[in-house]
Amino acid sequence: MFRAKSARLYRFSFVFILALSFLASCSRQEKEAFKSVEDFLKRAGAREVKTGIFVTRPDLPDEAYVTVVATWNFADAKGELQKESLGYILKKEGEAWKISRNVQFTEDKTKARELLEGKK
Repeated sequence: MFRAKSARLYRFSFVFILALSFLASCSRQEKEAFKSVEDFLKRAGAREVKTGIFVTRPDLPDEAYVTVVATWNFADAKGELQKESLGYILKKEGEAWKISRNVQFTEDKTKARELLEGKK
């Protein structure tokens, strides 16, 4: 009886640790993807870059859709800094994410998955 409870506890612990490692991996990929976009925009002159959504698809594991809001170093007629909402398709090359192309901005994850497929 003790062994059955112990075996269940070990199985539960194993599944729990496996799930945590999967979540940590996803979080790391997301951070790396946003970092590559942020670096690109900072080199282009963005003052600030705020992250939005990160969407991948199981059938396209080496592609991702990300959104950011970039604040530029110039102001409009009212004196407010210009902000631009941007969407990107990223491709994974080795361990790094690279910008593949610009696409329309959306906060809808279903629409983002369609953009990953190539739909408009």
